[in-house]
Amino acid sequence: LIGHGTPIILLYLALFLLDIDRPPDGPWFGLIVLCLSSTVGGYASTVVGLPPLVGQLLAGIILANTSAPSIPEDWRQRIRSSGLVVILLRSGLDVNVDKIRNAGKVALRLIFLPALLEALTTALASVLILDMSPAIALAQGFILAAVSPAVVVGGMIDLRRRGYGVGKGIPSLVIAAASIDDIVAISAFSMCIGLAVRDNDKSLVWLVMNMPITLCLGVGVGIAGGLFLSLNVWHKRWQRS
Repeated sequence: LIGHGTPIILLYLALFLLDIDRPPDGPWFGLIVLCLSSTVGGYASTVVGLPPLVGQLLAGIILANTSAPSIPEDWRQRIRSSGLVVILLRSGLDVNVDKIRNAGKVALRLIFLPALLEALTTALASVLILDMSPAIALAQGFILAAVSPAVVVGGMIDLRRRGYGVGKGIPSLVIAAASIDDIVAISAFSMCIGLAVRDNDKSLVWLVMNMPITLCLGVGVGIAGGLFLSLNVWHKRWQRS
C-alpha cells in the first residue's frame, strides 16, 4: 500500500509546487484521489479475503456518486481506452502461442463460439420478448456476451504464476480467448449500432464491411508492431516479463 501510494503523492506534490494543478477542482487532483482510493480499496479487499478488483470497483462507484473531485470527460475516455490497451498488451505478452497452436480447433471454438452463441441467443430473446429491432438486439447481445478482461486476464495470470494448468496451456488459451472475444464483441457492437442508427448517406455495404476491414487492419498493425518491438525493444525474455 505504501509502495503504491507514495509515488502517487510525490507526483502530485511536484505538480502542485510547479503550479500545474490546484485542489480541489484541478483534474490532476481528481485523478490522484481516484488512484489513491482504488489503491486503498484494493488493499482493503485483500485484507478481508476478496480480490483487489472488488475494492477498486467499490471505490470508483463511491467517487462517481459523491461530491468527490471530478475528472474531465475527455480524460475519462482516455483513461478507459488506455486501461483496455494495457490489459490487452499484458494478455498478449503472457500468451504462449505454441500451446494455442497445439490446441488447434479447440482454441478456435473457445475463442469464437461462446460469445457468438450468447449474443445470438440474447438477440433472439430480445426480439421475441421485448420487440426490439434486430440490430439493437444484436448490439445488446454483444454487450452482454463480452467478458471482462480485467477479471479474466488478471485471474489467469495469477493462476499461471501458481503453476495451475501451465502444462496443458490452459491459462494462455483462456487469456487469448478472452482478449479476442472482447475485440470481436466491440467490433460487432459498433457495426450493429451503425446499422441501427445509420444515416441515409452512409452505405450499407460499407457498414457491413467495416468490421472485417477493421479487424484485418488491427491484426496487421499488431503483427507489424509486435515484430518490430521483438527485434528492437523486447528482444530479451526478461524485458517481456
